[in-house]
Amino acid sequence: MEGVGKEEKQAHDKEGTPRWVVSALVRHGETKQETETFTLTAPLAVAEKINEIEELTPIRLRGLAGGKWTRVSSDKTSWSFQIAGVEVAS
Repeated sequence: MEGVGKEEKQAHDKEGTPRWVVSALVRHGETKQETETFTLTAPLAVAEKINEIEELTPIRLRGLAGGKWTRVSSDKTSWSFQIAGVEVAS
């Protein structure tokens, strides 16, 4: 996560809610594991709870949404992902 701490500059949405970057090691079904980053708009208390989850703990991404985009000067398509929350998988 980035932006945690009084000295860090934090991105916010239009309503003033902080926007966080969450990194996770992801595997869907039998595919290989890959590191992905997700954007989460949530209050500091939510981000702090997520930050307490131990590394490599199985989690579920709630409200996963993806979008494709292409730079004007490129033919490469990239993906960006947003989530509404994270919960520890049982």
